[in-house]
Amino acid sequence: MSDLLSQDEIDSLLSSVAQEDSADPAAAADGAAPAGAETKAVAKHDFRKPSRMSSGQLRTLQILHDGYASRLSVALSSLLMTTVDARLVTLDEMAYDEYSAQLTEHGCTNVLTVSGREHKALLDVHPTLAFAIIEKLLGGGAAAIETERSLTGLEVSILKRALAVLVQELKEAWAPYSQVEFAVENTRTGTDGDPIADPQDSVIRGTLEIAMGSATGTIGICLPFDLLADLIPYAAAPEGEQALLEERAMTLTRSNMLGAQLPLQANLGGAVLTVRELLQLRAGDVIRLDVRQGAESVVTVQGKPKFRGQPGLVGKRIAVLVTHAGTPRPQAVAEEAEQAMQ
Repeated sequence: MSDLLSQDEIDSLLSSVAQEDSADPAAAADGAAPAGAETKAVAKHDFRKPSRMSSGQLRTLQILHDGYASRLSVALSSLLMTTVDARLVTLDEMAYDEYSAQLTEHGCTNVLTVSGREHKALLDVHPTLAFAIIEKLLGGGAAAIETERSLTGLEVSILKRALAVLVQELKEAWAPYSQVEFAVENTRTGTDGDPIADPQDSVIRGTLEIAMGSATGTIGICLPFDLLADLIPYAAAPEGEQALLEERAMTLTRSNMLGAQLPLQANLGGAVLTVRELLQLRAGDVIRLDVRQGAESVVTVQGKPKFRGQPGLVGKRIAVLVTHAGTPRPQAVAEEAEQAMQ
């Protein structure tokens, strides 16, 4: 047999190749691989905004900021003598210049020093929230104040009482991960001031929404990646070690959460009085409550109903015997109140 191909055989081979190439022109145009060909997973990468934090590291920071929000709810409620609700709304990685562009013109930005670290952090307070806190500290109501100006020096001095609480609770939130001290180096209003990082440096910004009365505003925390690499060891650890370090951090976080103190209250009952009746109250008067004798009380944890209990005494101290978890249906509460008033 001859090892050379005839002209007819060559033409036949070329014809078959051409037919395969034109079998699916739409797929070829879209860059799709031919059927049966091996495909590889492709991950998108933005070279303008490279991500330096893994999903696991961001999840750890989210847990940390959620804990910070919970601590702020209690601490600010105690300071301002009103109900304050704080929650984490966003946690994003971005370039420092992008973070700077998000700052409000009349906001209050605080430069935080971190003990034993060269890098610094930022804590920014939205002006709506700042003015509402100042109003409450001066004895006013928790109402939103809309104004188009920056804080004065006197107002900044008043706000420092709340800033001290924000910084202290930030330290407590970081305690499970790093024993670190935060301190306010300076407070500036507006967007002016020396930057704490280069424009394209990676930073993490956590945004917390603070609501009290009719006033709602935000608090932002800006942490450069180089600072996080010092505070959280596994932020810059080799990928193979990150899972183990994250697991240890989660275990430590659970341990610290189990030791956290929460306010618990038992509601023994209430009553509705007219203004006239209230003005006529004197020592020795008896107020009839909206609960029957022997009725169970609602036990709240951090202001939220969680248990039902029976009031009583333990020695010389008033106590509550927890009868069951959960709270009754609103209809059941209304029926109890109606029976008590009969």
